[in-house]
Amino acid sequence: MKRLWNDPLWTNMVWPIIVTLIAQGILSLKFAEVRRYWWIWLFVIILLVLRAYSSRIKQLISRLSAIPRLWRSKAAQPSKEPSPNTNAPPLLTVFCPAYTRNRIDLRVHDEFALEADSKIKATIEGLNYQRRSDPQKLLDYFNSTVFRLIMPPRQAPSGIELNLAAIDYFCYLTLQGRKGIHHEAKEHARKQLENVALKVSKKFQSSDPVLNEYNWHPLGIEMVVITKNQRTLLRRRGKSVNLAAGEWDVSYSGYLREKDKLDENGKLCVGLTANNELICEIGDLFQDLRNIEFTGFHVNRETGANDMLGFWKTEVNDSELVKLITGKYPGPNIRFGTDERAREQYVWDNENLVVDFDERSICEQLKEIEKSEGKSSALIPEARAALSLALQACGQNTTGELEMTGGNVPMSISN
Repeated sequence: MKRLWNDPLWTNMVWPIIVTLIAQGILSLKFAEVRRYWWIWLFVIILLVLRAYSSRIKQLISRLSAIPRLWRSKAAQPSKEPSPNTNAPPLLTVFCPAYTRNRIDLRVHDEFALEADSKIKATIEGLNYQRRSDPQKLLDYFNSTVFRLIMPPRQAPSGIELNLAAIDYFCYLTLQGRKGIHHEAKEHARKQLENVALKVSKKFQSSDPVLNEYNWHPLGIEMVVITKNQRTLLRRRGKSVNLAAGEWDVSYSGYLREKDKLDENGKLCVGLTANNELICEIGDLFQDLRNIEFTGFHVNRETGANDMLGFWKTEVNDSELVKLITGKYPGPNIRFGTDERAREQYVWDNENLVVDFDERSICEQLKEIEKSEGKSSALIPEARAALSLALQACGQNTTGELEMTGGNVPMSISN
C-alpha cells in the first residue's frame, strides 16, 4: 500500500482522475444531496490533504512523538557545564572478583555513531592554532574514533557487558567546551548529539543520570603496572594532554580506539587497548595479555571521565621497565624525567616515580608530593581508585588510607 501511495503513476495519473470525477459528481448533485452526504466529502478532502502534505505530516508526528523522550533524556543528562569546584563524589563500580579481558563484552552500535562534520573540524583546527601559538608550545589535538557508553555496565553470562557507540574525538573536544571553543560550535555539536540520541532504541535507553544515550565522554582505561619485584610506576601527566595536565596518574592510561579490535570478528577488546596503550606510552614489555585484570569502572564527576580500572602483573623488574623511559634510573622513591621517546608525544614531558606496591609506601610518597607541591591530593581520583582496587585484588591488606586521602568513594559490588 505504501509503495502504491508513493508510486509516480498513482500520483500523476490516478489521483487527478479521481479528483476530477469527484468534482464532476459534486457539481451534478443538488445542494441538498451534497449536504446529505457531507461526511463522504469531508473524508475525501481529508484524504487529499493527507496525500498532499504527507511528508510534512510525518515530520510533525515524528517530532511530537520525540518530545516525551527528549524531556526525559534531558532530565537524565549530567550537568552540561560541570563546575571544576563540584563536590560530587566519583562513582565507582567494583568487580569482585576482578574480570579478565575475555569476560568483558564490548558491544559497539554503529548506528549511533557521532561523526565530526566540517564545522566541528574547523573549530578544532582553530583551537590547535591557538595551542601552537601558546608560550608552552602545546601539541595539536588529532582526530580519531573513540567510543562512549550509552548505558551503564551490566551483568552478562560471560561477565560484564558494555554497550558503546563511536564518537569522533573532535566531537568530544567540542562538546567539552573548553577555552577556545565558541558557544555556537558547542551548541552545534550538542544538537548533533541529541539527533543521534533520539535514534537509540528503547532497549538501550537508560534513566541513569550520567551514563545514558546523551553521554559524550569517551571510555578509557587506567592501568597499574606491577613488576616482578613488587613495584609500580606513577607518572605526572604532560602539559599537552586534554584532562588533568600536570597531575599524577597511574602507570598509563588511554581511550579505546578502532585499532583495539580483534581481527577475527572485529570486536573491541579492552585487553588490546591495555597492550596498545602500553606500547604507545612506555614501550613493549612483551607480556602475556592473560595477566591483565580489570577491577572496576569509575566515573569522575568533575571531569566526566569514564574509565575501566585495571592492573597488569608483569615478569619484568622495575629497572627493565624504567629502561624504556630513561637511561638513568635513580632508583625507587626518587622522581626522574623521561628521556626515551615513546610513540606518543604527549608523554615525552612526563615526570616519573617508582614506588613499592603496597599501601603504606604509596601513601608516603603521595604525602611527600602533596607537601612539596601544596596540594590536597596528589593523584587524580581514578588513579587512586585503580591503585586501591589493584592492591585489594592482589591480596594485600589495606586500611583504606589510600581512598581516605582522596575523599570518600561510594562503591557498589558486582557479583
